[in-house]
Parts: sequence; structure tokens; C-alpha cells
Amino acid sequence: MLFKSYSEGEKKLEHLAFSDEVTGGINKLEFQIKYRKLCRKHIAEQYAIVMMDSVDFKIVNRNLGAKNGDKLLRYFYAVMAEALKEEDREFVTRTEMDHFFLCMKETNFQVIQERLNAIVREINTFQGMDLPKYKIRFRRGISFGDSSETDVTVIQDQARAALKNQK
Repeated sequence: MLFKSYSEGEKKLEHLAFSDEVTGGINKLEFQIKYRKLCRKHIAEQYAIVMMDSVDFKIVNRNLGAKNGDKLLRYFYAVMAEALKEEDREFVTRTEMDHFFLCMKETNFQVIQERLNAIVREINTFQGMDLPKYKIRFRRGISFGDSSETDVTVIQDQARAALKNQK
């Protein structure tokens, strides 16, 4: 019996260590670990890292309240996760506030843009949401891993810089 509770406690700790407290999905640490696994398999060059940032989310948060803002962030995460291809080892995380990183198996910029446009369109359907509908816009930054040797934080920083250059 003691072993069972230790195992459950261990699972709880692992969940806390690698899960985002708002979305319930993977956190930024788990995102980086998963990307490094792609690097070890020498396939990181087949992937792009995308940063998506909801424009003026603080207005939504102020109008709906933080609790509903968190509900909306969970919805964003769910739509993004659903649009990614698990069989291609694609994944998403919310890093802070309303910022998300997606790892997408794609090297064609235009195809990535089309997929991101489809995600934003789906988010704006507010399917299954009982909140007032807002027109949600996202800024995006895309960075391509040029080598499995490049650290994921560098690629994330490049995606963040690309996003900021869109202002």
C-alpha cells in the first residue's frame, strides 16, 4: 500500500513539474524537453517553432474577468493542440500570460501561415464556449531550426523576435 501511494505522489509531482497550471497541457519545460528529443533523433530541421501572442488579451481579461480569461486560454490551447498532428510529433505549450509556442513539422513558411490562419479561424468560432465572442487576433513569429545542434531556447528567442518585428 505504501508503494502505491508513493507512485501516486510521484505522478502528482511529475504532473506539477511538467504541466501548465492554467491549460493543463505541457509547460515550457516539457516543451523544451520534447524538442530536445527531436534534436537527439536529428530531425529538428524538419520542424518550425511558432510563437503566437493574443493581441490585446488584457482587454478581454479586464472585460470578462481573470477566471473567464483563463477559460479562454484553455480554449486557445485546446484548439491549437487539436490542430497539431500528434503522429508528426507536433505539440504546443502556453509559456506565460497569453503566449503560446507551437512545434510544427513543416519547413514551408506559406504552409505554416495557412495552418496558423486555420487555427485562428477555428478559435474565432468560439465552438462550445459560453462567453461573449470577441474577435481574437494573434501576432505570430516563426523560426526554423537550422540544425539539431541549435538549442531550443535560441529558436524560441528567434520566434519571439520575429513576432516583435511585426509590430
